[in-house]
Amino acid sequence: MSEGEANAVESADNDFESPPTVFQCKNCLQIVGDSNAWVISHREMGSFTLSDLAENTFDIEELLRTSDDGLCVYSLIKCTKCNTSIGCVFRSTPRYLDDIRDMYTLTMDKISAYEIGAKTVNPEGLTRYQVDLEIKEDILKLKSFCLSLYEKCQSHSESIESVLNTISRLPSELKEDRILSPKQTKKGIKRTRK
Repeated sequence: MSEGEANAVESADNDFESPPTVFQCKNCLQIVGDSNAWVISHREMGSFTLSDLAENTFDIEELLRTSDDGLCVYSLIKCTKCNTSIGCVFRSTPRYLDDIRDMYTLTMDKISAYEIGAKTVNPEGLTRYQVDLEIKEDILKLKSFCLSLYEKCQSHSESIESVLNTISRLPSELKEDRILSPKQTKKGIKRTRK
């Protein structure tokens, strides 16, 4: 695994917001897994562990092997396309390796990795982060505009309520004099002609 690929593997361990990383057999480039199944990396062992691998891309040997120090029992994982050994499944481990028992531990030297969606740039030449900032600014402007409209509506609503309250407090005689029905208006016209 190259230094850049090792950094991609490490970033999957350290940065939960990084784009997904795809892992493939270095020999035949068959995809065997991705960072969605990430468990842990063991730099001193030159490996990383996934909870799951892509279907029909690997075979697990039935033969059990023992590590050089005799502390681990494991089965090899082989790529189905090229039959290259790409890692192992630990069946028995010392306590400090319990977190990788019965999971898929892949050897970094046998795996290549790449990030999906890394360094994406839109047609205007802006990165995803820059686009997100522009969208955030636009949202803040819209929010400010909506609040301003709301305040103006509230002000007009309060003015209308004030006028209606004033009218309701007027003596009933004034209201009747000022508000004439259509029949009253016609009667008033007839009286003036007589």
